[in-house]
Amino acid sequence: MNVTAQAPPGARLWAYLQERFPPGAMAVFSAVTALSAAAAAAAATGRTVAVDPGLALLAAAHLLTLLLLRVLDEHKDHDRDVTAYPERVLSRGVLTLPALARVGWAAGGLALLASAALGPLPLAAHALVLVFALLMAKEFFLGDLLRKDVFVYAAAHQPINPLITGWLLVGVAARGTGALDDPAAHLPATLGWYVGAQFALGFGFEVARKVWTPAEERPDLVDSYSSHAIGPRGAGALALVLLLGGCAAVSVFVVRAGLPAWTHAAVGLCALLCLVTVGRFAVAPFPDASKKLQGAVGLGSLVLHAGLVAGAAAAHGLALTRGAWGWGAGA
Repeated sequence: MNVTAQAPPGARLWAYLQERFPPGAMAVFSAVTALSAAAAAAAATGRTVAVDPGLALLAAAHLLTLLLLRVLDEHKDHDRDVTAYPERVLSRGVLTLPALARVGWAAGGLALLASAALGPLPLAAHALVLVFALLMAKEFFLGDLLRKDVFVYAAAHQPINPLITGWLLVGVAARGTGALDDPAAHLPATLGWYVGAQFALGFGFEVARKVWTPAEERPDLVDSYSSHAIGPRGAGALALVLLLGGCAAVSVFVVRAGLPAWTHAAVGLCALLCLVTVGRFAVAPFPDASKKLQGAVGLGSLVLHAGLVAGAAAAHGLALTRGAWGWGAGA
């Protein structure tokens, strides 16, 4: 990035976003994630997949929440990142931490307002996500203990994924209601497989994005899973097990929800992408793997979610509607 600290504030912020939080890609990710949650809830309850302004608002809240998580992570790791990645916009002082903090709090506040507009239950579920995010930023006040093992550290932070998934499911299934009059009808147990899949896929992606060959390791500057005692092959194998486990959980959900058999093709393609990339690294670690693995797993997840949406729409229909959302609007 050629932007300097003398550039207008908007240009500096845009340079940071392009580098660390690409707006276009992240917007697509949030839209697909919210639509997938709507499809999963619809499939589990046998209802039409409803696409309405409330769903768009939920996707926007998800995007803004991810931005807040990015900002919190930047603050937590800033001291090491300045040395490990001196070329970054934030490391060079083009954008300052206080300025980024203001962006983060604004994003978090707007996200919470968006959830509040959907109803009390989405607001409560979102508040729980934000409380956990703030605890993550403080490393649960156990930083010295957690940092002794990179996998323990990761495991402590991973509950954020099912919390976000739960918030999205509540947002699409119960927005506008003061209470779930029939939890089994709105959020049936079948959705546990969907939530579990998101947890495994998210954890697998987290491991896959931080694996390197021994020659690429920088143990004093950058944490990695490949530097653990299990080594790069072990880390790659663990990532693959988590990713394939997530795919398997989605397949179980497809069966339990009665979606068309061809929906498994999307799940299979995701699994295949993971096998030929993450699996290849597990067998024979290769240099510059991190971005390639991230790309493959990200593409696989996108295909998987698109398959779920298509399967739910084929089974129960998809409707563009004004919807019923907001306080007192009804389920």
